[in-house]
Amino acid sequence: MKYQGFKLSLCALALGLSGWANAACYIGPETNASTVQEDSGNGTYACGLVSTANGTLTDVTSQVNWSVGSDGRVTWSVDVDANGYPIVDVDLVSVRRSSGKRCNYVYSEQKADGTKLSTSDLGTATGVTFCADNVINALPPETPEPFSTVGNNCNVEFAYDNTTGNTFDVAIGYSKQQDGGLYEGVAICSGPEQKQCINECVPRDYSTDPSTCAANPDGTLPLACAQCEWDAPPAIDKLFGEDASGNIIDMKYCWYYENQVDNVPGTFKPSPRKKSVSTQIDVSTGSNCYTVTTGPLYGGKTYSYWYCPR
Repeated sequence: MKYQGFKLSLCALALGLSGWANAACYIGPETNASTVQEDSGNGTYACGLVSTANGTLTDVTSQVNWSVGSDGRVTWSVDVDANGYPIVDVDLVSVRRSSGKRCNYVYSEQKADGTKLSTSDLGTATGVTFCADNVINALPPETPEPFSTVGNNCNVEFAYDNTTGNTFDVAIGYSKQQDGGLYEGVAICSGPEQKQCINECVPRDYSTDPSTCAANPDGTLPLACAQCEWDAPPAIDKLFGEDASGNIIDMKYCWYYENQVDNVPGTFKPSPRKKSVSTQIDVSTGSNCYTVTTGPLYGGKTYSYWYCPR
């Protein structure tokens, strides 16, 4: 829950709060609180004098389980539903003693418990008030872990099919010795539709002025409007050697596949790149093991996997 303007609301209401994050109000990690303020005043804390972006706070003390320990500090919790969400989203907890010494703890979204909440003079608590705005906002979904299919020198069997929709499986294999130890080898395994290509845009001479090119209703354009070459010349093919049958590999530029060249004969469909996800292989001396690092993915996360071929 966001508390834009929360401090201003408290000040404007002139509640007599003396300051934020006072050292006498304990706010260790056990409290689970975002911040704490020292307060003074007798009686039950008035939740209705405070508002968040979602509305005015109300007293929900009857829905909270709480107790005072032998150290005089408060432990509290709320019940959770079948999905693990608290049945009431506590926004503020005011811990007091009879002298009027009080600490007000502010909580962020969906905290379900806290311990060691104190009064402002660290004395024994004699009362607690729990306040909430009665709005429980859904937490953002967790960033999913990527599928990890690295294994056994790229002899990978996918146990399930994630090639539909927006997900797909990829395995990365690495060999320190290839062709009798003369070369290193890297393989990307992602199923039978995988094709090796040259990741480069080689500018071509237009036979049609690009400014005159108009897309068809399906988004395709005539190949005469293509800005990159799509077939690699034989001299480049030979650089990549032969396939398993001894044939020269017929290479194409990756632009050919990315822009759907000849899916509709004589046309291509421009497909600007949305994002590049880099994969790095780190190899150490004296070991056949390596570390594969991929990312950053959406959400800013980077994942690394250590792998030792058998």
